[in-house]
Amino acid sequence: MAISYNNNDMLLGCLSAVCHILHRPHSPSSLIAGLPLVDNQLTPSLFIRACERIDFSASLITRSLVDIPSEVLPCVLLLEDHKAVVLTAKDNENDACTIIDPSKADGEEHISLSIKELNMTYIGQCLYIKPQFTIKHELTKEEQSKKDANQAKRWVVNTLRYSKSIYRDVILASIMINLFVLANPLFVMNVYDRVVPNNAIETLWVLASGIAIVFIFDFIIKSLRTHFIEVAGKKLDVILSAKLFQKALGIHFQHLPPSVGGFAQNIREFDHVRNFFSSITITTLVDFPFAILFLIVIFSLGGPIVLAPIVAALLILSYGYYAQWPLKRAIEKTQMAHVQKNANLIESIQSIETIRAFNAEGQRQSQWEENVAFLSKSQVNIRRISNSVSQFSGFFTQLVGVSIVIIGVYQISEHEMSMGALIACVLLGSRAVAPMAQAANLIAQFEQTKQAITSLNQIISLPDDQLHDSRYIYRPDLQGNVEFKEVYFAYPGQSQPTLSKINIKINAGERVALIGKVGSGKSTLGKLLMGLFTPSQGQILLDGLDQKQINPSDFRNNIAYVPQDIQVFRGTLRENISLKAPYSPDEEILRVSDISLLSDFANHHPEGYSMSIGERGEGLSGGQRQQLAIARSLVNDPPIVFMDECTSAMDNQTEQAMIQQFQKHLTDKTLILSTHRASLLNLVDRIIVLDQGHIIADGPKAQVMDALKRGLLRSVQQTGSEA
Repeated sequence: MAISYNNNDMLLGCLSAVCHILHRPHSPSSLIAGLPLVDNQLTPSLFIRACERIDFSASLITRSLVDIPSEVLPCVLLLEDHKAVVLTAKDNENDACTIIDPSKADGEEHISLSIKELNMTYIGQCLYIKPQFTIKHELTKEEQSKKDANQAKRWVVNTLRYSKSIYRDVILASIMINLFVLANPLFVMNVYDRVVPNNAIETLWVLASGIAIVFIFDFIIKSLRTHFIEVAGKKLDVILSAKLFQKALGIHFQHLPPSVGGFAQNIREFDHVRNFFSSITITTLVDFPFAILFLIVIFSLGGPIVLAPIVAALLILSYGYYAQWPLKRAIEKTQMAHVQKNANLIESIQSIETIRAFNAEGQRQSQWEENVAFLSKSQVNIRRISNSVSQFSGFFTQLVGVSIVIIGVYQISEHEMSMGALIACVLLGSRAVAPMAQAANLIAQFEQTKQAITSLNQIISLPDDQLHDSRYIYRPDLQGNVEFKEVYFAYPGQSQPTLSKINIKINAGERVALIGKVGSGKSTLGKLLMGLFTPSQGQILLDGLDQKQINPSDFRNNIAYVPQDIQVFRGTLRENISLKAPYSPDEEILRVSDISLLSDFANHHPEGYSMSIGERGEGLSGGQRQQLAIARSLVNDPPIVFMDECTSAMDNQTEQAMIQQFQKHLTDKTLILSTHRASLLNLVDRIIVLDQGHIIADGPKAQVMDALKRGLLRSVQQTGSEA
């Protein structure tokens, strides 16, 4: 089989070598599966992500070659021209070291050279790698449920740790900003109490100069704080969005949510989490303790005046706490309505041709307007509650100022405080209540964030296609032996099994056809072979090894799969052909295009393989989509070929030409054809007949065809009736 990864990727070669050195071998294709490669190669940051998925920890370190301790070896050295090597040993005293260079013909060969020679190309950065030790134990249902319920929170907390230095700076900036708040009231108090009575103009300008400097620093620090929060929010957005999309793509097919629109809406709920942690939330939490400081200062200046902001703060917080319950119920209803609305939108857009053909626009429009009307009503209710909290907070904030003035007048009349102290208390009073008002106003956002985390938990807790905590057996290349052993399978939500007691053994190089009525289970066998679904009972063996023990990316690279429902993506023709191997050379693209006869179409198009393909393959006929799917599946020359109704949309002439291509180019492959076309049976030597998920015939083509013609094969229903 041709390689299924970019053999010019130095970091990938280094990681593969390190895995072998540490006795945890992984195929290169499994190491990069699902990663967003840059120019089809790993970058240092992607290298670290790849390590995390195989229970390795990695970190990028700036360190001179002589200062790298022997205890951390093997490590990866970054060299000039985007090259990299694995440092396996070094001796500073003798100026000697040993490396593995993946760019050499034998990438696993150890090369000895001097440290001085290696230093000539070393850029001073290296990647430390070490296996992570994990203690595994079986969780009870309660423990697993609790773990699943907190996964989204752990994602957020772990991501926030990446920005802990930024949040530290935000907290320090907020502390300074809150301390600067005291400057203005103290300035006003001193002017009224000392400057004005004594006409101390020089003192006025000294105080004014000081307060101006404070204001300048306050402006600078506030600007920096805003910038820091934006940077932290951006980092949170990038990291969590990448994790969430990776999770969405990696969910096991058997556990995918039934509604695509609802699934997409749950993913969009992440926006609430991002906004919550990149808004004024952080500053509100930091400002909250300083309210106590301001109350202490007010008490020192005006004594009983402090009761006014304390009472107002308690009332504001109490109302905010009371408002969260109706707000929570309203947000939950809105969330469900959003899911239905989004599901309706996506389903309608995807099926717009069918909707128009059957004049169903009115029905879909009615559903849409019902959803929108309910959402509008719910959102008005949410805004009403949120606005009431804001208005309540604003009312008592204003009342605090009036109350302080009234109490202060009595204090001044009894000579217990000065005019300047009263003005200072008025300024500090509103500032002391402000964090309470902000906290109350954040209740709506907080409830939306809680609901979003609950929705995200539903996604995050779903099982992954690849179990990253499992040790797969290293098997990057298969010979082509396939066996279904006592396999039973039922689709999620169905009580009736789709497949029952399936026993099929196909040797490498054998050519087999699966035939049977619609719904007999032929396509399901292909999905099970690809690992898209897991058998309810039984085993699927590849070269005698249980499919579950092989990394899914490895065995899928060994199978050319043409599904019955073909998906084509927006992009160029070449991008669609090289979907599973974007680094494929032109020779490989031309080879598979010739086999599938797609080259006849591409060669007559002005743009050739650079022609644009619309979403869902707009612009291609059904037959051309099948040719594209065949070409795409054969990239990298896999040893096993499974094709499901691969010529159903082709005309007879094209189908006959395709059969000739298969006879010429697929002679050494394990070929499994699921078909209703008698013409394709010329490609096989063995036929398996399925009926209602059972095998009713399996043998040489001539014998099975003769039995079919003579009516000797009985369906499962007939057999059951006679019994």
